[in-house]
Order: sequence, then structure tokens, then C-alpha cells
Amino acid sequence: MDSGLERRLSGYEPIFKSWYVESFMWEDSSGEMFSLRDTNGRKGAVRVLTVDSRRSDKSLSELTAAAVKRINARIPLAGEAFLVTVRNFSVKNHENIGGRPMAADILVLTDEYKPLSSLTSKGQMPYITARKLADNLCRGIRCAHKAGFYFGDICPENIRLDSEEHFCLDAPCTYSPDTADLTYAAPETLDGLYDPVRADIYSYGLVLYQLFNGGLLPLQKRGEDPMISVKARLNGAAFDPPAGAPPEFGRFIMQCVMTHPESRYPSMDEVYRVLGQLTVDSVPAEYESCYCCPPITKRHVTRNMLNSDRPARTGNSETEQIKMIQQSIQKNTQQAFRQSYPQQAFPQERSVPVRQQAERYPEDRARQYNEHHAERRTEHYPEHHEHRGYPERHRADPPEEKESKRMKMYVMVLLYMLLMAGSAFLVYSIFFIK
Repeated sequence: MDSGLERRLSGYEPIFKSWYVESFMWEDSSGEMFSLRDTNGRKGAVRVLTVDSRRSDKSLSELTAAAVKRINARIPLAGEAFLVTVRNFSVKNHENIGGRPMAADILVLTDEYKPLSSLTSKGQMPYITARKLADNLCRGIRCAHKAGFYFGDICPENIRLDSEEHFCLDAPCTYSPDTADLTYAAPETLDGLYDPVRADIYSYGLVLYQLFNGGLLPLQKRGEDPMISVKARLNGAAFDPPAGAPPEFGRFIMQCVMTHPESRYPSMDEVYRVLGQLTVDSVPAEYESCYCCPPITKRHVTRNMLNSDRPARTGNSETEQIKMIQQSIQKNTQQAFRQSYPQQAFPQERSVPVRQQAERYPEDRARQYNEHHAERRTEHYPEHHEHRGYPERHRADPPEEKESKRMKMYVMVLLYMLLMAGSAFLVYSIFFIK
């Protein structure tokens, strides 16, 4: 997370009049997630997404209007199972001294969720868990379609885990059909005229295909750039069923991802009905044997990339400058670590983009941010921890100590009752027993 966003967040507090940032949770290509706590001690989270007119051919007002429209369409779905909840939102323009604002932060009040990568980064997802994901997403999409909301960007990066380990589908407000990621898009979306219901069914099926194909997209080979397979698929190339799915479940997935929309399931109600008939009797051996890699969630395939004859455009000066900056950042970071810990040996590493570094070391980044944030909060907002209704949360008693205090209280009450009973018996024996 960049320091500019941290500085802006401190200026936005109290967020929604009563919420304060408690800790940094995670980030992805769409934005960052922070945990919150309000003045009454309740927990929540805020999703921060940034829109920048300098990276688009649209004005800032058009970008924010489209984002607000998408958020307003999601608010009625708040509280529905298997969907990421949106409770409130706010748009904060960036200060631009001497000119009009060119960018804005969109703050979305929601619940605490974890990204799907927190599960897939540990290795292959268990087969039962994968089937649970298929069921949870199907229920969530079905509920959204009944309310008239269509996603357009169903992909692994937008899948979350809630506090009860249920899979929930998110729909970032910064989504735009013009700049959408085509990795999981239906072929007909390139033409602009399509049925959003069947397009969502296609994307849902493609997510399942990758999950039950060892992490590989249709037509993708191990170690190959996914854009090559995406381009072939969107051009109508045929592909085989997922290698790790049982025959019946494989046929279900293949009907979801049929090239012609008329050949797919007509609605999510039909998808839900067919999926409910596919029981889980055993774990197929081919599911574990086909595993190759976790689903790719960071590859962004655009229309311009598909129109180019060079799949991985790396020769332009802008890309080379970005790589040089990233290498310089990594080199300076390694030098700082060597100066702080000269006894530790640091192996030579290849250059890794900043966001991939965040994925590789999420716990360290969260810890570093939280330590710095705590120091800043104590310095600038001392009353925040002392007078806001949760003053002792950083010095809370451990469970063992709390249990010991409750036991002491119980023993004292018991002794008091025995003392009162003994006193009553003594008085009775003196005055009434002759």
C-alpha cells in the first residue's frame, strides 16, 4: 500500500462519521481492504478503490458516476448469502492544488473478507472445498440475477472468504466493459451486444474449468502465457473438458462454457437445478494428479493486447521504465535489509512486481503497516484509543486470566452465601432452640 493512500485515509477519519481504521488487511489489483472499528466497538471493513481520469479516456465525473451506479445496484443485496455486502459508500476527490481533481477514492463500507488467494496460495484446494465453491458461487449469482444485478467480471480475483469460510462473490465498482479483463469473458462480449445472464454463466463455468483443470485455462499449456490461450478461446477454438473433473461434472462445466450463448444453460435457476443433482460420492484421482498451479488472478488481458500480434508486449519504453523502477525498488530494499541484518544471507532474487511482492509476503506487509499505523494513530489521535469506547483492546487480558478472575468471583460468592447461612443458623439456634 502506498503512503499516499495512508495519508489520505487519516484525513478521511472518522470514516462514515464513526469508523476508524484499525489495520491493513490485504490488497489486489482493484484496491485495498482495511479493518475498521467504530466508536461503540463494532467491527467492520472498508474497501478503498481509486478511479483516475488520467488513466482513462473518460472524465472523473463519468468514472465516479458509473461507480456510484454500480454500488447503488448492489446495496439492495446487502446481507444476502454468498455475496459481498455493501452497506454504505463515500466518494473522496483527491486534492489538486490549482486545478480540477483528476482522481478520487471510493470508500465502500463492508464486512471483513479474505481473498481467495489466501486459500489457493497454500496449494491445491481440496476437492470437497472446490465443489463447495461451485455451489456457493452458483447460489450467489442466482440471487443477484433475481434482483436484476449482473456482474460482468466473475473471476477468481473477485472471490472472497467470509468469517464462516463461505465463498462470496464481489463486484468491484470500478468495473467497466470497455476496460474489462477478458481472461474469463464470454466470446460474444467482444461485440458489445450480448445477454448478461448467459455471459455470467460462461464466466462462472470458466472459473470452475480452471479450478478443476489444475489451475490451467482452456487451451493453456504449462508455463505458457495465458494470453495465448485466451486469444485462441475467444476466436472460437475448441477445447477438451477439464482434466480433474468427473465425467458428469465435466459435462456440466462444458455446457456453461459453450461458445454459442444459445447452447448454454438459459438461466442460473437451471444451473442451480443441474448442479444440485450432481452428488459428491468420492474424490476423483484425476483431480489431484492434474494440479499444476493456483488460478492466475493478476493477468489482465485487454482488447488492445488481443489485437496485437505480440502476445507479451515488453519492448516499449514505458514497460522498460516500469521494470527499471521495480528493480531499483527491490535493490534498495535488499540493501536496507542487509544493513539491518548483516548476519543473514539473502539469496539472489529476480525482479518481482510490487503487487506480487504483496501477495508473496502479505503477513509481513500487514504487520509493517499496522505497526506504523499504531504509532501514527497514537501521535495524531491519542483520544481515539482512550475515549472511543474500546480503550483497552490492545491490552486485553488473555483467556486464561479472564477464566481465573471468573473462578475467583464464583468462590467469593459461594463463601459469602455460606457465611450468611451460618449466621442465620447461629441466630436461630440462640433464640429458638432451648
